[in-house]
Amino acid sequence: MNQAFGCKLAWNLVSGASSLWSDVLLHKYMLRNDQNLLTFKSGDSPLWRFISCQKDILDEATMWRVRNGNSVKFFSDKWLFKDELVEDMCLRSLSFEERASVVSDWTVNGSWDFQLLELIVPMRVIQRLIATPPL
Repeated sequence: MNQAFGCKLAWNLVSGASSLWSDVLLHKYMLRNDQNLLTFKSGDSPLWRFISCQKDILDEATMWRVRNGNSVKFFSDKWLFKDELVEDMCLRSLSFEERASVVSDWTVNGSWDFQLLELIVPMRVIQRLIATPPL
């Protein structure tokens, strides 16, 4: 089996494609670990080990699809940076409402609300937002 095929299998599992084989693997292996869906341990099948080894490639090649921004948390989902939460980079403490806000809350007329965001997040986040068209 080659890497491209392994990535395709792994993607079908994590993206929720429905089939008998994916349901079996999901219930046997993926549901045992909430933190990391693609992990293996000794005794797992060779197929599962192979699929799990594609995790790094998948992580590198995938990104969030924000769509309308109503379900992605602006500060507490890893949608803008792969390894960091925006919440951990803030210049000040967030209010409860800010912490619970979604991406669409930070846009005005189809553009990022930079006037408000500049008071909360560092320039690094602003620069990433400039490169990320809103909704």
